[in-house]
Amino acid sequence: MISLTFPGRPVPWARVKRGKAGNTYTPPKQVKHREDVALMLKVAARKAGIRKFEGPVCLRVRFDYGRNETVIELYPGIRGEHAFEEIVDTDNLAKQIMEAVELSGVVDNDAQVAYLEAEKIG
Repeated sequence: MISLTFPGRPVPWARVKRGKAGNTYTPPKQVKHREDVALMLKVAARKAGIRKFEGPVCLRVRFDYGRNETVIELYPGIRGEHAFEEIVDTDNLAKQIMEAVELSGVVDNDAQVAYLEAEKIG
């Protein structure tokens, strides 16, 4: 199992933006967040002695706006307080973490996530 707490305000997956010339781009804040989470996942996997998960994985994520942190648990197999004022879709927050999981290399594809539990608290 990989478990880590990522400090800082959670960043949701955003729609691709269009520039003045019509080019599409991913917002830099989103790219940096995804890369930072991926690096921390890679380090946590090494510490846990995990090179790569094969087959389905479970992902549990808690986006805590009150503490400005994201708690991530990733493990093999299938298996408070919710009053919130900010309008951020929980599925977009989870998608950002799933993309970081894939980028980290601990899975081949985020399609391996067979079980997803995401919670947003504030």
